[in-house]
Amino acid sequence: MKKTILLSVVSLTLLNAMDNKPMFPPMVPSLPIHKEVPHAKKAKAIVADSCNMIPPMILHLPPPMEIALIKCKNESNMPPKALVEKRLSTLLKKKVKVLKIEIVKKFNQLYKVTYNGGVILTNKNADAFIRQ
Repeated sequence: MKKTILLSVVSLTLLNAMDNKPMFPPMVPSLPIHKEVPHAKKAKAIVADSCNMIPPMILHLPPPMEIALIKCKNESNMPPKALVEKRLSTLLKKKVKVLKIEIVKKFNQLYKVTYNGGVILTNKNADAFIRQ
C-alpha cells in the first residue's frame, strides 16, 4: 500500500516536471491583516457605525441608505474645533472659543459653528466663513 502511494506521488511529480508546471499553483503572498496604528491616527479615523454598513462602490442607493451615506460623509469631514478656533481668531482678530459645531441640514459639508461671539457657517476645511 505504501509503495503504491509513493509510486503515484513520484509519477505525478515526474509528469508535472515534464510539463514544466509546478505540482501546486503558486501561493499568493500573505499580507498582515492587522496593522498597528498609532493612537493619534485611531482617534481621527473613528467613523460612525452606519458608515461601515454602506458598501463603498454602489451607484444607486435606496433613499434611507443615501441619507445615511451623506450624514456619514458630513460627520467624517467635520472640521476640528481647534482648527476652527484658530482660523476664526485670525479672521476676527480676537480670541475665539468654539462652543459647538453642527451639521447644517439639507446641505453637503456645510457646518454651523457656535462661538462666544455668535454663529457663523463654514465649510469642511474652515477656510471660508459666512456670517448669519
